[in-house]
Amino acid sequence: MQSLKKYESPWMKVAIVAMVLLVIVLIRATWSVYQKSVHTAAKRDQVAREMEHLEDRQEFLIHETARLQTEEGIDEEIRDQFGFAEAGERVFIILDDTEATTTEVAEISFWQRLMMWFGTS
Repeated sequence: MQSLKKYESPWMKVAIVAMVLLVIVLIRATWSVYQKSVHTAAKRDQVAREMEHLEDRQEFLIHETARLQTEEGIDEEIRDQFGFAEAGERVFIILDDTEATTTEVAEISFWQRLMMWFGTS
């Protein structure tokens, strides 16, 4: 019983409180590091996806630049951008049916037609 009494000193209670506080501080620090780790991993994944996209874009631009350095590539680009045609060729513009719009023609009365025929109005 006497061996237990030496652990009941006031300094022992202070030491236990200090240890509990130290454990709380260490847990908070560990949690903070964990959250930063999760955030960093998400950011790393986002940057990796962006890097992949930029590499694909760079590859496309290299091929596009090489294509535009040829005579055929320049002609093709001019045709696509401006709708030009070479001598002897025809250009057909094909409209998509879904974009076609109809306009209603207003009924023209007899008097309006008569006025148009005489050139007034």
